[in-house]
Amino acid sequence: MAYHSNPDISESDFCIISGAADKSMKLWTMSFKGEKVHLILIKKLETTDDVLCSMFSPNGKLIVFSLLDSTIKILFANSLKFYLSLYGHKLPVLSFDISTDNSLIVSGSSDKNIKIWGLDFGDCHKSLLLHKDAVTGIKFVKDTHYFFSCSKDHSIKYVNADTYEQIMSFADHHGEVWAIGLSSIGDQMFSVSSDKSIRVWKQTNQQLFLEDEKEKEAENMILEELDTQNIAVVLL
Repeated sequence: MAYHSNPDISESDFCIISGAADKSMKLWTMSFKGEKVHLILIKKLETTDDVLCSMFSPNGKLIVFSLLDSTIKILFANSLKFYLSLYGHKLPVLSFDISTDNSLIVSGSSDKNIKIWGLDFGDCHKSLLLHKDAVTGIKFVKDTHYFFSCSKDHSIKYVNADTYEQIMSFADHHGEVWAIGLSSIGDQMFSVSSDKSIRVWKQTNQQLFLEDEKEKEAENMILEELDTQNIAVVLL
């Protein structure tokens, strides 16, 4: 379920979109009567498969939703007419997000892949295998092409969607990370996990060197590999 305060829909200035396993998408408007809030169904669309997640584009002109058949569908919000279909994931897309300038969409799937697409033509710019398990959440930083991703592999990644480089990796959770959120200006990140914790991450003024982060990531991968082989490592 997602909402938009000014969608490209004539019936309302505030619209909610919902998708379900009954293979349908519904658009609702809100009506206020006294202290009560009422949802009024204004449009319904039958889909070809279960709807997993949905959202409006930041400008309110498009509706984007993913289906159980591993595709992402894009419609015009005002008419619900077909615009684009994104193919490429081998398993269902669990999360996606659209950049503030409406130019990029990033999707995360059960197939462990993150795909970066152009929203103008639906072309896949890059496919990234950064996680070792299903990607459960994707979130763009406002007014940038940087995004965060989270996964069942307990990790969170920070990535540049223009250069396709991983900037940072966070592995502080001890369980599957199910969702992430960002503050309105992008200076704080929130994560929720099956380890029964909610973590808050704050941006600092400390300078970040990409090469140092790559070295840390490589060292962690080596240590994880050694750990799986039950080899004792003594750090001097």
